[in-house]
Amino acid sequence: MASRLITPPEKFNRENSYLIINAHKAELDTLVLWLKTVPTDYDFYFYHDQMSEKTWPEDVAYTVKKILVNRDFEDLLHSGLKLILDDLQDRIVHFGSKTQYPILVKYFFDEHKKLDLF
Repeated sequence: MASRLITPPEKFNRENSYLIINAHKAELDTLVLWLKTVPTDYDFYFYHDQMSEKTWPEDVAYTVKKILVNRDFEDLLHSGLKLILDDLQDRIVHFGSKTQYPILVKYFFDEHKKLDLF
């Protein structure tokens, strides 16, 4: 099986899945390049606050391993999604300026190092 990059309205159920919220295009491009270098398959659900599917990330959030939220644009999220994210704090990882992960792919680099996959 290969990694999947998923946008609304698609939904799958794989153990190694992540919801990524409000990432920049350049960050997503870097993530795709990184995927080519790792043996692990992922499901990456991508959501941006300008998408029309407002309930899709709310449904997906309950099924993923982690939710990566761009702290720089967190205030743009609609209230329903904010409520769910408040409910799922143990799954949230922030990326962006003034966080431990200034760029999105750093989180995955660090996770692979912990698992000795590099």
